[in-house]
Amino acid sequence: MKRYSPLISIFWILSTISIHFSLLAEDYTIVVVVNKQNDTSELSKKELIDIYMGRYQSFPNGSSAQPIDYPTGSDVKIQFYDGLIGQTETQINSYWSRLIFSGTAAPPLKAKNESDVFSLITNDKRSLAYLPKSKVTEEMKIVYQFSLSLPKE
Repeated sequence: MKRYSPLISIFWILSTISIHFSLLAEDYTIVVVVNKQNDTSELSKKELIDIYMGRYQSFPNGSSAQPIDYPTGSDVKIQFYDGLIGQTETQINSYWSRLIFSGTAAPPLKAKNESDVFSLITNDKRSLAYLPKSKVTEEMKIVYQFSLSLPKE
């Protein structure tokens, strides 16, 4: 029977762990997508903030934009707003309460569930949404990618 040195065994274990974490990281990379028919090819973080926080209702090219939010409490929504502006969902809700009360802006369209997000993006050229990179389909085009942000434990 052939024996392997402990160094080879340790290398194999570390390689396996590294591959696992890189796959996990890919699954939690948040991207912003639009319908593939949308003329927008890229958005800056500032442009995303302006659209998602109600400052602008259009893409940089002037065409109408309809931002979509995941349902309240979803992990992807929490990660998105943390990565976008460093705020919690409670802080975002307070922000929107003030703007709605003053009548100055309308919040993003709230999807009922993840399949609703996919349906809205697929069927409406104006829509943009955030989602895990691993869930992007052929009907979508990535216009922004966040730096890696793993879920908080």
